[in-house]
Amino acid sequence: MNEKRGYGFLVTGLMVGLVLGLVYAWFINPVSYSNTSPSTLREDFRDQYRLLIARSYAYNQDLGRSAARINLLGDKDPQQALVSQAQQLFANNGKHNDAEALAALANALADFSDSNLAPTIGEDSPTETPELTTSTIDTENVIRTATPQPVTEGKTPVPTFTQRAGVTLNPVVNLPFVLDTNETVCNPNIPEKLLQVEVLDESENPLAGVRIAVTWEGGEDVFYTGLHPEMGPGYADFEMDQGIVYSLKVGDSSKPVTGLRVTSCSREDGSSYLGGVKLIFK
Repeated sequence: MNEKRGYGFLVTGLMVGLVLGLVYAWFINPVSYSNTSPSTLREDFRDQYRLLIARSYAYNQDLGRSAARINLLGDKDPQQALVSQAQQLFANNGKHNDAEALAALANALADFSDSNLAPTIGEDSPTETPELTTSTIDTENVIRTATPQPVTEGKTPVPTFTQRAGVTLNPVVNLPFVLDTNETVCNPNIPEKLLQVEVLDESENPLAGVRIAVTWEGGEDVFYTGLHPEMGPGYADFEMDQGIVYSLKVGDSSKPVTGLRVTSCSREDGSSYLGGVKLIFK
């Protein structure tokens, strides 16, 4: 006697098989990952990874190793990623030291070159000193240590990067930032008493992560460009107090700009308000 059955048994079998397969894959023998690239990290873990690299650089000043580690994240613009993370820390009242470490590393990477650096070694001269070229860092072979150089008049202290295999690299010499514009700003549409700073490279492109120090009698403050992205990556500002004279220095070897103070401005209706100063460095 033939018994006709529907598709119920087939559907039930498929569902049971699917459930058993999921139980096996998720609980009995789940997939485990090891030695994966940092570029596959979740965004919050990527932030932690950048912060650890910035803290390490602040401690050992090993720019070559820090650049190689940052390069593993695969960020389209590693320098801007560091600056953006520093900005988020400031906005969310995070640790000031961590934000400064991130911005300092971004500034150092700008000098190191946007695309990172790798040496070219001659076959017959393993100890020759090659020129830096813009290429991807070999994270296993190009690990360098930074040695601070003494400050000399008119030159930026530049680290000497030494490859651990014994090859010495010539760093790019970076001239100090030079004041290009120093003007009084009387604009009622912007906040009063504002000291505005803009930092450009030799091609007049804005530079993010540049350290700026403002000093006055009995006080000092340090901030970085790029923390106001709506104003551009090379922009930074500082609110002055009336009656105080300030000095400002960009980077480590630039000549300080002195005599900065709040100015008095007048509107068209004759009323007065407090103006500021705008400085442009190249």
